[in-house]
Amino acid sequence: MVATEGSPLPGLLKLCVKASECLCFLVFMVIAQLVMNRTMFAWPRFTLVPCGTTPFAELDIEASIHFPWFIGYKFEPYDAKLSAMVTDTSGRLVKYSLGSTAFPEMELKRGDNAVDFDVRASLDDPSSLVSAVINPMFNDGKHVVFHMDADNVTLHVLGVRLPKLKFHKILSCRALNTTTSQGKLCSGTTTSWLEQVASQKTQDFLEEDLVEEMLSRRLQSSLKGYIMACEPLKESTLSHRRLQSALVV
Repeated sequence: MVATEGSPLPGLLKLCVKASECLCFLVFMVIAQLVMNRTMFAWPRFTLVPCGTTPFAELDIEASIHFPWFIGYKFEPYDAKLSAMVTDTSGRLVKYSLGSTAFPEMELKRGDNAVDFDVRASLDDPSSLVSAVINPMFNDGKHVVFHMDADNVTLHVLGVRLPKLKFHKILSCRALNTTTSQGKLCSGTTTSWLEQVASQKTQDFLEEDLVEEMLSRRLQSSLKGYIMACEPLKESTLSHRRLQSALVV
């Protein structure tokens, strides 16, 4: 049958082709999300280095990622929110926001992948990080549950760009050791501390402020980096914790 002039057939064919493309893309998105959900993350060595008294920290992560799909994925850099399950003053487990960071681009192949990277994290409250997370692990020997959440992850699969995927992983972390490393990503200025103090203070108070700054520098030089090992949380433990937890904004 030949379409006559003014026939709606060509337009209908184009509409069907476009609808088929959209359907295939949606199916591809669903499969990609399911694969991400089944991907297993572990951090056999995770080092957190507070950047002095600033609201930043360096995260040195040696990750082991098990990817279950037979086709490799390429991740564009993405922002992730970091949280931890901590005990509040009433003895309840609550999800406490620690801060955020940007994870780098990575490519995953089928099976086990070793992915190492160093990133700088912005902390919501450095003092609470120490009291609610670091001290329970390194002073009390407890395990702490970490959450990684990303709501806008973009993947490349077989040349197709898949945006706005979600990423949620839960790790149980324990203390291994401490380090005196100052970190590679903590320095944010090339101006010396002496120049900073001298430029901000009058001559009358310069000597006093220099003494205070020297004491602060000595305190910062004694700060530790914290080395942890993190593994995926078992589903039975996770279900129990969900019954107890509440979200803290």
